[in-house]
Amino acid sequence: MNILTLCTANHSRSPAVAAWIEKRCTTCTVLSAGLNHSLTAAMNGTPATEEMLKWADKIFVMEQRHYDRIKEYTGYTWLDKIYVLEIPDIYGYMDASLFVLLDAHDLLLSHFPKGD
Repeated sequence: MNILTLCTANHSRSPAVAAWIEKRCTTCTVLSAGLNHSLTAAMNGTPATEEMLKWADKIFVMEQRHYDRIKEYTGYTWLDKIYVLEIPDIYGYMDASLFVLLDAHDLLLSHFPKGD
């Protein structure tokens, strides 16, 4: 299964969620990217592309505004495979408290139960 995780700049949240998913789902191919291309470039991240949206079987965005941005630029095409995690932009890179949150996140656990 192809999984895409998206945040604003591809610096903290989306790489952490991607790493968490990779540990839970060894059969998944996981990419992370940023939706704000100028911030993503400044952070040396990977910018999101429409090709990535097409490639992904499931897309996890951190906030509703990320979902809204995708809808603004691509319409309704990819919305049925996007899940909003409601993870605020308060975490540093690979912040341990973010991983604690992910380990208890019901939406993520419903897609990636332990032992997959």
